[in-house]
Amino acid sequence: MNSVKLFVDDSQDFLSALSFTLPVDKGPYLFIADPAECLKCLQENNKISVIFMDNLIPPMTGLEIFEQIPDMCAERIMLTGMVDDAIVQAFHRGLIHQYLSKRDPNLIQAMLASMEVGQKNYFERYTREYSCENK
Repeated sequence: MNSVKLFVDDSQDFLSALSFTLPVDKGPYLFIADPAECLKCLQENNKISVIFMDNLIPPMTGLEIFEQIPDMCAERIMLTGMVDDAIVQAFHRGLIHQYLSKRDPNLIQAMLASMEVGQKNYFERYTREYSCENK
């Protein structure tokens, strides 16, 4: 079963390139360029298994968005051009599960591998959460 993979980036060109590059059979995908729209989507949609978030999405950062979303089972992956201390600390705090460099020449392959693992982790978290709620 494939769940929704969310991509958030202020660059419409980057999102368009992803929409043409990612394999259809690994979808469905959702592409959002606006931080406010992203927050609304995340508050209303619990079917998102993997979130790929750009770190700089004016007027916010990806970390600020992750801090504002409700406690979700989704795998949270930061996309960044440069890893800084705030991203490393967010990883160690568990705010994000992984970070990927947008400069990686194999970014698409890394994203596909992260989707596979992320979706598995999502279903494990979701199953744990659901079984705890129903005890």
